[in-house]
Amino acid sequence: MDEPISSFLTDPLTVAVSLAAALGHALGVTWIQAFVAVLWANVSTLFTALSITGWSLAPRVAWLPEGPLTAAALVAGGAYVLKLIDRVYDQMENRL
Repeated sequence: MDEPISSFLTDPLTVAVSLAAALGHALGVTWIQAFVAVLWANVSTLFTALSITGWSLAPRVAWLPEGPLTAAALVAGGAYVLKLIDRVYDQMENRL
């Protein structure tokens, strides 16, 4: 996966999901916000599951798609790092 991030951001699936989320938010579809909140609350568990699947199981099991699982694990890992940074920032803000 030596592709630049711009290829991921311009991928048709990424664009479609982003547009659907923006349109749903504009129309007041509330389940999208609840779904994202649940994903954010459980991002550490999702990262663990995706990293085990993408980096340990997929290379050894022929029917598991290694590329998409690895990409999903990297995205979940990035989100998890952002959540940890946000938590540290909140703790620092509370102590100051």
